Amino acid sequence: MGLDDIVDKAKDAAEAVKDKAGDAADAVKEKAGDAADAVKEKAGDVKDAVKDKAGDVRDAAHDAVHSDRAEKISDAVLDGGEAAADFVTGGKLEEKIGDIRDDLDAKVGNDGESDDATKGGGGR
Repeated sequence: MGLDDIVDKAKDAAEAVKDKAGDAADAVKEKAGDAADAVKEKAGDVKDAVKDKAGDVRDAAHDAVHSDRAEKISDAVLDGGEAAADFVTGGKLEEKIGDIRDDLDAKVGNDGESDDATKGGGGR
């Protein structure tokens, strides 16, 4: 075996190593792509779950604000505020204060509707 044979064998071995390295790099790229796809899918699932939960919280908050209990509490607070404002102004702005009270009352509670009527999601 001459020097040329040794050089040829070294070139063949280097080419084989290069081919194996290329195959390994391709396998790593494929695995990385699969992992990225899995992460992207999980992130989408998490986003959807958070979106659903946010909708549930929004609905619960709406139901709480537009409930019989909220109506009773808001009426008591608004009536007290109206009475105090009328007292302070000596009744001079009674009509305007009443209009403001009614506008605020329309935004909280259910204005006499039952809780069941407000849970359908109407008016949002």
